[in-house]
Amino acid sequence: MHHPAEGEFPDMQFMMLTVYEDDDKIFMALEAGASGYILKKTSPENCSTLSVIFTKAVRP
Repeated sequence: MHHPAEGEFPDMQFMMLTVYEDDDKIFMALEAGASGYILKKTSPENCSTLSVIFTKAVRP
């Protein structure tokens, strides 16, 4: 399964923000096209840091 924008925007990446810590739900999101995820309980400071890391990691 791939994300809907993949055809028009093949380089677009998606990060999931979720309350779920269930491996099956996270795996389903990754299969659906998410490139990564952050738990909603993550502190704002860590979310910011992780967003920067994610952005740098997915650049071609």
